[in-house]
Amino acid sequence: MSADLDARLRREAMAWLTVRTHDGLRSLSTDELRDFIFDGESFRLMDAQRGIRKPRQLSAALSIRTVYRPEGAARPYEDVMGADGFLRYKWRGDDPDHAENRALRAAMEQRVPMIWFFGVGVAQSGLPELMGTRGGVLLRCRW
Repeated sequence: MSADLDARLRREAMAWLTVRTHDGLRSLSTDELRDFIFDGESFRLMDAQRGIRKPRQLSAALSIRTVYRPEGAARPYEDVMGADGFLRYKWRGDDPDHAENRALRAAMEQRVPMIWFFGVGVAQSGLPELMGTRGGVLLRCRW
């Protein structure tokens, strides 16, 4: 996919999410997320099982997901919004060269916007910035 097509896909996905969520005021179910169409074809915005979505057509991650947890329950990864307004998103596992972690780094290097799915609904989108890899923290995003 060309850089122009990649940029258009990201813009259209985020515009679609903005409309469908009433600018972030309404959550979407996983089923509703399947309604996104790009260039006449269904296009998945969120991976069914993984936290990082990197479609084969793209050179960088399109979206990240933080799983829902009831109050007091543990998550598999401690993704949090920092007091400074930056998301702390833990990369996958301990291998910095895992394909999904490379896709996140590519998004940072290319400075392409990503979608953050929080729990069941959509939270926001933003530009990822390199924060560092200490403790598995891969990126920060200003949302």
